[in-house]
Amino acid sequence: MLNLGIYEERTVCKMLGELAYKEGVTNMTEIKLNGRPVEKLTQDFVRKMPEVGMVELTYYCELEKENRE
Repeated sequence: MLNLGIYEERTVCKMLGELAYKEGVTNMTEIKLNGRPVEKLTQDFVRKMPEVGMVELTYYCELEKENRE
């Protein structure tokens, strides 16, 4: 759970979004924005991250699918 009103937590959310686009958007599941289910975080959302709200998600990448570059 990340509070977008806190700079550091907003930065973590942005980093997870960018990582998902490199490693695979299916790695990010159970996404909720302000308590409402969201299918996926779009690149536009990640680029223009809101400064308020709550994001809940699970991020998991299998070891053999990790992008180590």
